[in-house]
Amino acid sequence: MDPPAQQTDELPVPSTGRVIVGALPGAVVAVLGVPLLASWLMDEAGDARVGWWPVPVIALVGLVAVLGHYAGATRPEGKTRTERKQMERALSAIPRKGPVPDDPLVRRAVVVSTCNNITALVVWGAVLLGMALGAGVRPEFSWFAASGGAMGLAVAAAVQLRRHWASFQALRARARAVDGDVPQIDAVPVPTVGRVLAHSVPAVLVLAVGVPLVLQWSLDGPDDALGDWSHLPVILLITVAGVLQGFVRAPRPRLGVDVDRGAMQRWLVFALVSRGLPENSRTRITAGAFACQQLEAAVLMLAGVAGLIITAIIRSSPWWAVVGALIVLIWTVQVIRARRGWIYLQLLHTADHTW
Repeated sequence: MDPPAQQTDELPVPSTGRVIVGALPGAVVAVLGVPLLASWLMDEAGDARVGWWPVPVIALVGLVAVLGHYAGATRPEGKTRTERKQMERALSAIPRKGPVPDDPLVRRAVVVSTCNNITALVVWGAVLLGMALGAGVRPEFSWFAASGGAMGLAVAAAVQLRRHWASFQALRARARAVDGDVPQIDAVPVPTVGRVLAHSVPAVLVLAVGVPLVLQWSLDGPDDALGDWSHLPVILLITVAGVLQGFVRAPRPRLGVDVDRGAMQRWLVFALVSRGLPENSRTRITAGAFACQQLEAAVLMLAGVAGLIITAIIRSSPWWAVVGALIVLIWTVQVIRARRGWIYLQLLHTADHTW
């Protein structure tokens, strides 16, 4: 779990790790999406297969941007256009090195600029990595020329980050000195529903796209029979999705082995029925983390079912759709629990108890 955002005169200063974690979902989608689109949209000569190839490319860029918006670390953005312009002017006026700025507007601009540039470095680095993988898929395409824009934006972000890094670190140090570096239970971040879903997108894509690809590759002939070892790639795919989800999931308090999960379920039911929350702050936060876990499990399960349905469509066989329907029936309880978690998280953030 990443440390909570520190406060400096009511200014949230997220940790570097929190900013990086917030950028990971979009980065993972970029790393996976670029080679997949290259394989789909280009022929072996490196030419476009279809004339509408910009549409999926724009869709990929939009998905990365949406994930960055919903999964990114909380930062003190300008509330109005005029205020954002004032922040930009203040940012250009501060020295490269020096003490912590006294002007609250300048401090806010430093935090926003640093967070944005860290995110840009992670995302554009992921795009470059995805292009490197794409070069392995379609080596005939001129990837070096295509990567020029991403490289330039990454370098620009690095230059801006270097300029304001010292001021950002000073703001973090001041925040720790003010707060005594002692995290309070109410300051532990419990993510919103949107943030939980945004951080789950990479694992969802791995399951929804990977299951039909792996099964199509593993199935032996048109009779949908799995070979002796054909189940191993499926198990490996599920393992990769689980590890990926654990790596990029929305930061939240960890559930210890001593947590009474039955009691947490009862609190979620209580919130569903009464639209109320536990009075004890520690219980409220723990139940919120448990609600995130329930929601993520249901989303990943539905992604796997979607992969099975896609397999049924590709192979023109209803058998895989039947398998997916059976899994839905088996995991119906999990979906119901996810609804409870969804409502609990909405109530938690409506009441403004966390974040």
